[in-house]
Amino acid sequence: MKKTFALFRPTFLAGALLAGSGKLAKELESLDPDSNVNVIVQFKHPPTGAHHQRIRSRGGLHKRSLDLIKRSLYSVPAGAMEELTADR
Repeated sequence: MKKTFALFRPTFLAGALLAGSGKLAKELESLDPDSNVNVIVQFKHPPTGAHHQRIRSRGGLHKRSLDLIKRSLYSVPAGAMEELTADR
């Protein structure tokens, strides 16, 4: 299984992975929407249970907290990536 790591920027999940047009980077657009992708999410403030729940509600799984650098590692469905990047 190929693992893909990606970085989202604040406010909640915005977009280092967003192209100028507001779409996901081509590497993510070509993924099978039913596959899971490992992503590192960067937050403006240390993430709380509410942040983790917002990602879980879209099929994500919290795998590890990186509190020192205000990030967390999640596994999310590739098909939910665009929706997650729009969540601010």
